[in-house]
Amino acid sequence: MGILETVTKTMFSSTSDKPQTEQSGLLGGILALINSPQIGGLQGLMDKFKAAGLGQAAESWVANGPNPPITADQLRKAIPADQLSGIAKQLGTDVDGASQQLAESLPHVVDNLTPDGKLPAEEMDPAAMLAMLKQKFFG
Repeated sequence: MGILETVTKTMFSSTSDKPQTEQSGLLGGILALINSPQIGGLQGLMDKFKAAGLGQAAESWVANGPNPPITADQLRKAIPADQLSGIAKQLGTDVDGASQQLAESLPHVVDNLTPDGKLPAEEMDPAAMLAMLKQKFFG
């Protein structure tokens, strides 16, 4: 099992009924989304959620403590439709299915990419994000 699959399995243990390839695709889709020019990294993602009226939820994912969920409908207000379409295609589902999966998983990913309870001072590339997740779970 590769590191991406291992990290994904650990992070999304609540979705263990999903095949690991689907989980890996979801994690890859989330990292690609965060790092897309349209989003602009973790700070850009937070800005998208703030603009959609979901800043408090998104900020809680960064902060230490519980990570309140969001709905697929709320997620669609924050994430550009073309981004959701691309992730849906990558996952082999429709936009509604991708939105639901992202809504369930994104809080956990953001939480794990911000272990100190704050956004990183510098933008992180996908390799750095994956390295951070690896360190989080494998010390």
